[in-house]
Amino acid sequence: YKRLIKQQKEQIALQGQNTELAKVKYQVSQGELASLTEAQKKTVLQNAALIDQVKLREQLRNYEANLADSNASARAANEAQLLGYGQGTRFRERLQEQFNLRKEFEQKNTDLLRQRQAGEIDETFYQQGLALNKRYLEERLRDQEGYYAASDAQRDDWMTGL
Repeated sequence: YKRLIKQQKEQIALQGQNTELAKVKYQVSQGELASLTEAQKKTVLQNAALIDQVKLREQLRNYEANLADSNASARAANEAQLLGYGQGTRFRERLQEQFNLRKEFEQKNTDLLRQRQAGEIDETFYQQGLALNKRYLEERLRDQEGYYAASDAQRDDWMTGL
């Protein structure tokens, strides 16, 4: 019972603070680490700060990778538009549809990144989610290409239209 109350007090004190340093500071001042010597407390706090720095660097790396993907997607959209000129409106519409599909999945990747940065999901889940998004985007694009081929075949068969 006392342990439960202690855990609840700790949760209340740390509400909104999800850094390792904040958790260790609480433990040093109020919790299980209060009995350490000053030198030990200093070392523990330094280590907690280092852990937070490593986590922050990881989040920044993920964020930068997402920005690079976003820029690549925008470049691809521009290139698709340029390629589409001279090909007719149907071709450009298809390129735009494919771009929109890619954009939809890019947004899903961004949502995963935000969840990862907020600590709602771990790195393993994040990487698996990215892999799933990639796989299903490729499947969706293949399905779309199949639809285009079937649509073109029907359009080319003038008898179907009668």
